[in-house]
Amino acid sequence: MIERVEIERKIREELIKRPLDLDKLLFEEMNDLHGALIKNREIYEIVENLESLLLPTRVIENVYRKIYEYLFLPYLEEDRSISFAPFSLVHLPESEEYYIHSEIGPYAIIKKGNTPVSKNFYNFISLLYYFAELQSKNHIPIKDEDISKKYRLGKVKLKFVEEPEITEEEAKELKKKYYRNLKRKLPSDEITLREYLSVVDIIYKALGLNDEKDVIEKRRKYGDFRMCGLLDLPLDDPARFMEWRKKYEYSGCHSFEIIKGVQTGGIQLFPPSEGKYTLHICIPSKDFLKIIDALIEKKIPFKGNVIEILNFLSGDVDVNVNKLSYFPGGISLYISYENVREKNKIKWKKLREVEYKKP
Repeated sequence: MIERVEIERKIREELIKRPLDLDKLLFEEMNDLHGALIKNREIYEIVENLESLLLPTRVIENVYRKIYEYLFLPYLEEDRSISFAPFSLVHLPESEEYYIHSEIGPYAIIKKGNTPVSKNFYNFISLLYYFAELQSKNHIPIKDEDISKKYRLGKVKLKFVEEPEITEEEAKELKKKYYRNLKRKLPSDEITLREYLSVVDIIYKALGLNDEKDVIEKRRKYGDFRMCGLLDLPLDDPARFMEWRKKYEYSGCHSFEIIKGVQTGGIQLFPPSEGKYTLHICIPSKDFLKIIDALIEKKIPFKGNVIEILNFLSGDVDVNVNKLSYFPGGISLYISYENVREKNKIKWKKLREVEYKKP
C-alpha cells in the first residue's frame, strides 16, 4: 500500500501534466440546461475504461441505466493545494451513451464520433479515469474536508446569505393576521365588476398609485392590456361578469394581472372562488406587506401565496448553495458558497465515494 503522501505527490504531478480549468469546463463548456454533447470515440473509450473500474451504485431496470456515484475529480486550488469535485457517471447501454453530471448541475453527454474536443475537456476525462484507477489500486479515503465547497451541493437558510427585508417577528405577526382573516368568507362568488375593481383599488392605494382618480383608468395604466373586454362590461351586472369569467378566465387573457410584470414583478388578483379572492405576488418586496395590511383592514376575504412570500422576506426559506433554487411565483436564486455570510450554517449533501472492482 502506497502512503497517502506519495499518492498525493503522484496526483499533483498528473495535475501539472494535465492542466484543468474547472470553472471554464463547468460554466462554459458544460451547462445545466442542455449539457455538452461530446461525439468522440477516444473520449468514449476512456469513459468505457473508467466504468470497467467501478461497481454501479444502482441500476434502474425499466429504462436500463447504470448509475455510479460519486467519482471524485482532483484539481489544484489557487494556493496549489489539492481538492476534489464530485461527479456522477450514468451509462445508457441501449443508446450507447454516457452522461457525466457535476453535483452542482452542469453535465456532458458522451457518444461515439469524430468531433474534436477541447484540451480542457480531454484533460478532465483523463483525470477522472486516472484518479479512479489510482483509487482502485491504492485507495485513500476522501474526507469531507477534502471535497471542494465550490463544486458541491448544500442548503442554507436565506437569512444566512443576506439581511432579511423583514424580521421574523414581523412575519409572525402578519401570519397571525392572515390566518385570522382566512376565516372570513363572502356569501357568494357572484360579484359585480364594480365590486371586483373596488378590491383592486384597495391594492392600488396601498401601493401609493393615486395619480389616476378612476379605478378603471388605473387598471388600464398599471395592469396588463390583455383583458379580453373585461373593462367594457357593465359595472353592476353580476350575471354578465360571471358569464364573462366562464368564457375568458382560462383563455389566455391576463385580465386579472392588475400590476404588469415589469412593475414590482407582477400582481394578480382573481375574483372569488369558494368565498375568497386569490392574490398572487410574483416577486416579493416590502410593498407586499402594505397590500396584506390594507386587505385585512378592509376585511376582504382572500388567500394566496402569502406565507411563502413572508417566509421569503424574513429569510426563513432554504436555498441551494452552488445551484439554482426555484420558488413559487417564478423566483429563482443562485447562491454560491462565497455568497453565504454564515458559512457554518450550510448543510452539505452527504457524498459517498463509488465502490471499485477488486483488481
